[in-house]
Amino acid sequence: MKEIWKDVKGYEGYYQISNLGNVHSMDRKIKHWRGGTSLIKSIAINSHSDLRGYRFVHLSKDNKGKFHKVHLLVWDSFSAIKRNGRKLQVDHIDNNKSNNSFSNLQLLNNRENASKNKKSKTGLPTGISMLPNGKFRARAYINNKFVHIGCYNTIELAKAQYNKSINKGEAQ
Repeated sequence: MKEIWKDVKGYEGYYQISNLGNVHSMDRKIKHWRGGTSLIKSIAINSHSDLRGYRFVHLSKDNKGKFHKVHLLVWDSFSAIKRNGRKLQVDHIDNNKSNNSFSNLQLLNNRENASKNKKSKTGLPTGISMLPNGKFRARAYINNKFVHIGCYNTIELAKAQYNKSINKGEAQ
């Protein structure tokens, strides 16, 4: 895959990020407080892992520094779809938090991200339960209350209706 570089939003002219999750500073001149300027050459910015395994970098501009998660920088630079913190979150498709390639990132709602690759204690998908009559009930926690979605003959149909309902409502 070809590496493509873009300016980091908010740090244009200072840092760039690639579609593979690499970060580097850019060549730039800085002014000294006593007068004169110096050329700062471009260097690769090393990322570090936080306690949860996410890679982060420290970026600074105008003598103010801030830590940024690499996968969020990649998403914000290469995706036309905006994330929305609690409602829409950037997820690593392969569950490897060090793989910050744009091709490994996807946007999920909070519920999808939290329940990704997880099943309930019964082995059924999240939000689905089996009734004594053999049908599958779908229900979701929406707007601080449980909402009955319906009863269906197959798991697939119940899960499809569950997903449709939580995407319409304010699922938690």
